[in-house]
Amino acid sequence: MSARSVKALACAAMALLGCSEGVSMGSGYEASLRVRGGRYVAGEFPAGSDPEAGAPMADASTPQPPPAVAVVNATSLAVQQGQLGKQFTGSVSYSARTVAVGLEHDRGYWIVPVDAADIDLPPNLAFHATTDFASDLTPGPVNLLFAAIDAQGRIGPRRALPLTVRSSLPDAPLAVVLDWDRPVDLDLLVQLPDGRTLTARGLRSADGAYTRPTDGGARIDLNSNAGCVIDGTRRETATFPAPGTGRYEVRVHLFSACGEPSTAWRVRVVRAGTVVREAVGTSWSWETDAPGGGPSDDGRRALVFEVSE
Repeated sequence: MSARSVKALACAAMALLGCSEGVSMGSGYEASLRVRGGRYVAGEFPAGSDPEAGAPMADASTPQPPPAVAVVNATSLAVQQGQLGKQFTGSVSYSARTVAVGLEHDRGYWIVPVDAADIDLPPNLAFHATTDFASDLTPGPVNLLFAAIDAQGRIGPRRALPLTVRSSLPDAPLAVVLDWDRPVDLDLLVQLPDGRTLTARGLRSADGAYTRPTDGGARIDLNSNAGCVIDGTRRETATFPAPGTGRYEVRVHLFSACGEPSTAWRVRVVRAGTVVREAVGTSWSWETDAPGGGPSDDGRRALVFEVSE
């Protein structure tokens, strides 16, 4: 590995001030995996060293091989789209200082520090990662990758943990799902065939009066990021256990941009777990001050669909 490559990897691993060797740092909002407290690095997960490289020996006189991830633990190898707070722990060789964590073929990966001595596998060190998975992660098998990094920026062999992503789409007779990519207060509204509008507050009639959802009735599950109190979910789902026939209009309302310039969103219409309609778009911060935006109006139309039975 060239000296330039080593320096670039050291920048990613140690987050040193003044590094500028082409390592792209970012917010990580575009990635399908987010690691709380980690440092995001845009780009492919690093290739690492020879997969046959073993863990370093404790004898300091022996040339030290690259650091290695010895063990990765999880309570379950299944994750759900949009799952938050899933924990992964592991053990790395004593020369490691940080650990790279990322989904295979994602837009970037994360750097987390090692913790302390691993009392079960001395002289190894322990690490942990608290992860959030994007709501649009493709269902099916996916590898979660780990690699140890030492103080010189050397990256050891990858260790892959095979996961199964399960769909989070509701299995209701009818559902409308809105998800988005930035920490903004975005709202889902559905105008019903009878003229009322379903919101997170309940059903709103034409005169502005609200009726709270009833048990077994249409409802929106969550007002995500309400008032810019960021919950990390970035998804709202309207479910209709007994949908009426007629025309439905789905609207997306940027209540507050929360300091972000824009957010990309997706609306999906789901019938019995299957997506039957979809629309994507972008809402911009200036829309909160424009007609149809802001806290008092209903934003922009995303799509219209009909229910005939």
